[in-house]
Amino acid sequence: MRENSARHKSSILSMKTRSAIDGRLDNLLQVQIDEEITYWRNVLKRVVAVVKRLCSRGLAFRGKNEKFGDPHNGNYYTAHVDQLTLVIRYVLESGEPCERFLKFLPSVGHKADEMFSDIISELETLGINIQDCRGLSYDNAANMSGLYNGLQAKIRNQAPFALYVPCSAHCLNLVAIAAAESCSEACRFFITLQEIYVFFVNSTQRWLKLMSEIGKGETLKRVNLTRWSAREDTC
Repeated sequence: MRENSARHKSSILSMKTRSAIDGRLDNLLQVQIDEEITYWRNVLKRVVAVVKRLCSRGLAFRGKNEKFGDPHNGNYYTAHVDQLTLVIRYVLESGEPCERFLKFLPSVGHKADEMFSDIISELETLGINIQDCRGLSYDNAANMSGLYNGLQAKIRNQAPFALYVPCSAHCLNLVAIAAAESCSEACRFFITLQEIYVFFVNSTQRWLKLMSEIGKGETLKRVNLTRWSAREDTC
């Protein structure tokens, strides 16, 4: 049998001798795994210790500012549902225009029919007659601005005098995104910028190293497409 051959026995002895002197590759890998386990155990212990300390003192878990990368920042968006923002504008008898935020509506979906039902139901609850509506404004998404089946079309069926005005900020955002994507050099620049951000933010150690190298008060920003000024702010 092969395992009883002289050559096989000699090879096994040579492997054991070299392993005793230089160490085996799998031993080095195991050492690396053990170090990783120890590191994350220590991280978890610190997290638990911080939580216990905050609970015992009745302190807040969130930080005091929203600046990303700051050691005192926190998560200020605690909701995990889509929301519709209901805001009305009206004119007083003196001619002075007023704007009032009413409430956030937990969204039942993104279809025009669903949003229309939510809005009408809330206005009826507040005693606001939709027939008195003379204008409506939101973004240019098809489910909102559709001429025949969009939200604005359904509301205008109930309030024919309500003039739809597209959101200027959303229009400007679309223009800014289209302008940035129309230039291949700009596309490569922002893609590279986003990849750099992802590289650092996915590792706590890399992020801390970056923070120690750049100037105080500066931070690396991701490319955010939800704001019209996202491209400029990222630079």
